[in-house]
Amino acid sequence: MELSAARRVAIVLIVLLAFFFSPLDYSILEPALPAIQREYAVNEQNISWTYALFTMAMMIGAPLIAKLSDGRGRKIAFGLTMTIFALGTLVCALAPSYLILLVGRTLQGLGAGGIAPVSAAAIGGRVAQKWNGTVLSLMGVVVGIGLLSGPLVGDLALRVGWQTLFLVFAPLIFLLGVLGYLFMLPVRHPPKPFDVRGLVVLTLTVSVFLYASVQIQVNQFFSSLFSLNVFPFFLLALALLYLLIRVEIHARDPLIPVHMFRERQVVLASSLALGYGFTRTALAFLPALAALAFREPPTDVITLLIPLALAIIVGSLGAGALVDRIGTKIIVLLGLGGLTLGVLLFSFFPSNELLFLLAGILSGLGSAVLVGAPVRYMFLNEFPLPERGAGQGLFAIMWTLGQQISTLLLGALVAARGNGLSGYTAAYLGIGIILILLTIGAMGLKGKEAEQATNRDSSNAKFPSRG
Repeated sequence: MELSAARRVAIVLIVLLAFFFSPLDYSILEPALPAIQREYAVNEQNISWTYALFTMAMMIGAPLIAKLSDGRGRKIAFGLTMTIFALGTLVCALAPSYLILLVGRTLQGLGAGGIAPVSAAAIGGRVAQKWNGTVLSLMGVVVGIGLLSGPLVGDLALRVGWQTLFLVFAPLIFLLGVLGYLFMLPVRHPPKPFDVRGLVVLTLTVSVFLYASVQIQVNQFFSSLFSLNVFPFFLLALALLYLLIRVEIHARDPLIPVHMFRERQVVLASSLALGYGFTRTALAFLPALAALAFREPPTDVITLLIPLALAIIVGSLGAGALVDRIGTKIIVLLGLGGLTLGVLLFSFFPSNELLFLLAGILSGLGSAVLVGAPVRYMFLNEFPLPERGAGQGLFAIMWTLGQQISTLLLGALVAARGNGLSGYTAAYLGIGIILILLTIGAMGLKGKEAEQATNRDSSNAKFPSRG
């Protein structure tokens, strides 16, 4: 069954609206945390579980639902992920206790984890065809819009109550799931046996790693890192990671396609996905950096971040359009160069308003390369059609892991210097060094001709329809 132009447009609009709700969830919860602490009488250590469980569920949900989309079709997977997300949102809104709230956050993470992989895989199938880069760039635009609207939504959450917003969003999320189910095509092939062992070991690995992460106190990073309730669990997580790799290598249809790490392009793309996680942390730290540098209240700081958000939108559209014409390597190198320069300007000249705005524009244009089309395009291009969902799931795991690691490391740097301006500048210097290393590694990416040859190999293969 061929997709009409109107149906293609409808699918793109549906998945983009769905993609918007995941970052919006963070916008609502962040300013509401003090109210949640008061309402449920939760201390500082335990409140971190609202993010830890969400992150854990995302890291499990991303490959799980992405693989489901490969085996059962985008239609079923998208409807399921949005239903779970809507259910979790509703549970959070109605939670009578903190424990039930955590159950809702876990369901939210499980559903939210599948949104981006399934959406990108659907677009990278028969929806966008030769315009994958242009359409994928709209995901970066959604991130930019999220940055602009986040503070407004957060303020609204404080005024009307985060429960009220969740109650409003839950039916909207469910409606998008229904629409996606109606518009996407059904699968037309028999499913393969599901990788149950891989799912079990992945769940154990992620759970142990995040448990250890939550136990770390950033203001006493090294002492808590080597404590008995942290370090042994990190060692156990490494052992489980090794077991996970062995299990997935021998799996008939692996949940995580570790065999693709034989390809240099996939290794480099995964490194860039980790860099995406570090970039998200850097953007999240910017309001605090600006507030310290210019001694202004958070509401006034927002105006300093508008150029950055607009640059992400413009950069995402530009990078997506150019991917279809010149390939990803040149765009990635230019983007990393701009992002690195912007981050270093934040580090060395945080109190110069003009340079701060310039750094925001450079960082926005550069980060658009990581949050938008180019890196997602690599994962779509390198993975054959039957594994494109799994490839996008791998991308989601890598950036989530990068964000979790960078939040710990950069938070420790900031805390080590008394949560002052020097701590934030040290953190941005660390991110700058990491970006320099990523830029050097990106020089090994495929050029345009080699990338197009890989694309032709994928498009000429006789793969069954995934819808």
